[in-house]
Amino acid sequence: MSPTPRPSPGPRPSRPARRLALAAGLSLALALPTLTACGSQEPSAASPSPAPAPTSSSPAASTRPPGDVDGAPYWSVPTDVPGWSVRTMDQDGKNQLGNAVGCLFTTSQDAYQTSGRTDREETDLQAEKTTHSYEGSKVTNVSFSPAQDDLTAVKNGAGNAIETRHLEWTYTGADQQDYRGTMYLRVFTTTHVPVLMRVMYACPAGAYSATELETLMKGTALNDPGPADMDG
Repeated sequence: MSPTPRPSPGPRPSRPARRLALAAGLSLALALPTLTACGSQEPSAASPSPAPAPTSSSPAASTRPPGDVDGAPYWSVPTDVPGWSVRTMDQDGKNQLGNAVGCLFTTSQDAYQTSGRTDREETDLQAEKTTHSYEGSKVTNVSFSPAQDDLTAVKNGAGNAIETRHLEWTYTGADQQDYRGTMYLRVFTTTHVPVLMRVMYACPAGAYSATELETLMKGTALNDPGPADMDG
């Protein structure tokens, strides 16, 4: 992905405070798709071609932690993206956009119960758990590429890079369609409220667009983060 700095998402919108979901046991339903846009069935791709690429100038909305908590990280996401509509906004730390061909773009922030490990150790642990998240489900042919460190995709509101773990995977859904997903995740253990932050883009395989993902990420910011470096 291009490391070009993106513009700041601007002032935080005034929104009701939302309670952070507790990540005990890791509620992966917030971050990993069965691509259930409006129900329990995976939507089929309307076209094998990628959806229209959004612009990076869209206004952003924020998902804030509880109002009495200062310094807890939170996401800002674009809300007026051509070809995309808001499915969920500021609900238990989750935001989700969707498009007509079955793609989803989801951010989640979860209060995290630490156990004395570092950011690196906790992030690696959650990346490993993510690779096992489809076990026992109705999907098949699940294949994850090895997790990698990333220092280009996720940035704060000033355009500075935040180190994350980057996951790529494919699978065949219960509808016998092939899907592809990308996730960036990070645990912050030293923020006032420790949190697990995740951002995910997933599509029917024929509709997946790396260019579209890059543009969506340029309109997304991780605000009030802890140390940028996982080993910092």
